[in-house]
Amino acid sequence: MVAALLQRSAVRRSLFPKCCKKFLSQAVLVSPSASTGQRRDIQPHNSVAHVTRQQEATEPDIFANKSFPDFTRVENYLTSIRSTGLQPTLEDIEGFRPSRHSRPGTKKYANEYRDLLGTLCRAFSKDQLRNLLELYKLDPWWSRAKRKKVEYAESIIEQGWGWPSLKELEERRVDRTEVISKSFPMSPRELFIILGKDGADLLQLSIQYNVHISLIPDPLALHVEGLRGALKQMTEHIDALRKDIEDEIFELPTRRSIPQALIQRISRLAGAYVENYGDGGKVRIFSRDDSMMRTAQRLAARASMEARSDGLVSMLYYEPPGPKSSSLVPADMPHDYSVYPFLSPTPFPWTMHTGGAFRIRRTADWLGVNSQEDITKRGGLFNNEGRFTDFSGKETDLHKVVLNLPTGDDSSDCRLITASLGHLLLSPGEDSRPGSLLPPLRGRMPLRKVLRWLETVRPPTVFVPSFPPLALPAPHARRRTLHRLVYKTLHSGSAHMSDISPSLVVKVEAECLSESSGENSPAVSAVSCSDLSPPQYRIGREALVNLMIPDRPMDLQLSVFDYGLISEEQLPVLKDYFVKLRDYATSGTGDYNPPCPPATFDFDGRTYHLHDNWSLQQSVNLVDLNVSPTDESSAHPRVRVFHEKILDLEASQQSELCQLRLDQSSDWSWRSFLAACDKLTAPWSQARSKEI
Repeated sequence: MVAALLQRSAVRRSLFPKCCKKFLSQAVLVSPSASTGQRRDIQPHNSVAHVTRQQEATEPDIFANKSFPDFTRVENYLTSIRSTGLQPTLEDIEGFRPSRHSRPGTKKYANEYRDLLGTLCRAFSKDQLRNLLELYKLDPWWSRAKRKKVEYAESIIEQGWGWPSLKELEERRVDRTEVISKSFPMSPRELFIILGKDGADLLQLSIQYNVHISLIPDPLALHVEGLRGALKQMTEHIDALRKDIEDEIFELPTRRSIPQALIQRISRLAGAYVENYGDGGKVRIFSRDDSMMRTAQRLAARASMEARSDGLVSMLYYEPPGPKSSSLVPADMPHDYSVYPFLSPTPFPWTMHTGGAFRIRRTADWLGVNSQEDITKRGGLFNNEGRFTDFSGKETDLHKVVLNLPTGDDSSDCRLITASLGHLLLSPGEDSRPGSLLPPLRGRMPLRKVLRWLETVRPPTVFVPSFPPLALPAPHARRRTLHRLVYKTLHSGSAHMSDISPSLVVKVEAECLSESSGENSPAVSAVSCSDLSPPQYRIGREALVNLMIPDRPMDLQLSVFDYGLISEEQLPVLKDYFVKLRDYATSGTGDYNPPCPPATFDFDGRTYHLHDNWSLQQSVNLVDLNVSPTDESSAHPRVRVFHEKILDLEASQQSELCQLRLDQSSDWSWRSFLAACDKLTAPWSQARSKEI
């Protein structure tokens, strides 16, 4: 009853101005005396206005005497409610609630919503609407004080009756149709993490939110253009990314800063932003992922170690013997050498400077002399007629140098001598332009002058392993899959280019007994196999000698490793790592990433740092040598050539290694070893000859 009266009262109030004007004009023009037939003079216009205002002042009395019974009852009911202090109930407000509404988002729904909102605002006061919100037992936030009357009515419609918000529907429509642009100011670290590797993450953001993203260099910012709703979601995503970024300060083992070019490469390989921190050999790492941060720490430690050990490898130069007396070329004819740009068929090591790579080679002679050594005529390393000198010009015996390398470990049980094939390259330094073809030493000159320049300037030199065309890899079925870890200690002090400085090394290898199939994969990760063999632990001292052979297509790196075997119980940190790796490879722990090897460990009072973390495929080939056989055998000797296709698990970089191993220390074994080096480092035309 109350609801019906309130509704009718609202209708009457809306009709009041029109009815009131009509009734008052009749009351003024028709007086009670007119009804009895008596005529009165018409009052002036001002008198009519005065009477009208007077009648408006006595409006309730006029309506009380006229025939509006319903309207009078409603007014009387509301007056009685106000006089008694009663408030409208939920039953009263529910009388205004429609049974249904049109589909949200349409124009008809918007009209229905506005009509209902206007009806509630006219039917109830502000305090009544607030009291009704409290009766609905909604959150006190909706019925808080100092809100507008229309806001209380909207809360009843939306929160009490469940109608979709008209404002939100309008905002969604604008979000779906309006195109705007926005700039996000960025710091270098934030931009690097949002970009991802090669910009892949930023491209995914552009596809996900269907926006166009461009970079503003100054000031650094991302300019995004797209729908308003998409930009709102992208803003929330970028804010979440910024909150997830963590930083950590890592102290390098060498206490030396890393070059800026190498810092950028570490950041790109690890997926974490790295920058030098202070002058004390520290780096600051920013990342959203803990595994990326640990990878950046291992790469930074390895880069600092390799930058320090570049000058600790001894270098020798091989000068081939002069032409024999039967040759038509004069014996005293000198050769000139020059520094040529070098393009490698395989990627350079990530620790190498990208400004360019150069190799010292003999220049061609216009008289027709070949620019490379003719091993078939001069005997090569096998005949031992050439000269081995250091950069100062001091001559030495390669056999004595290699067999008597000062490893400093006389108590070792085994000795392994290897020769790796590759190229000894010069780097122009950090100041050179990327991809520059200008060598650090220009012109052609005698070799002695080149060696003096190397001794004086000491440019950065790197031995890059390479694979000779003669040593073809074995089929996939004959390859072994290995997981290899190499740990090294830091060198104490500095070494001269002609000095030989051994380093303490721990090498650990585990073979994959049953690997997943796939012949096209260059190197299979160790975790892709279903079982790992027990790892073999070797510890000892290793010394390296780089042999520069500018008269041939390839150089050599000789190494001597005096080692002994130790049990895994002596290295519990590595034992735990291989246990986790075996569990991951065999049963699967559910983790997406395989376990990472420890970055450092202490053994026998020394700290060993991770240097190599490789997964490789190894094959063994036999190379026939055309040398005079020994008395014990009538067949030509054959030398084993180890071919390894390597995947660096830290840097995700692939490389190839061709290596010869000296099995015995006898004189004949050494000469056969040198003959194999001659055959593999010779030019392709000579290597195929049966005379080598």
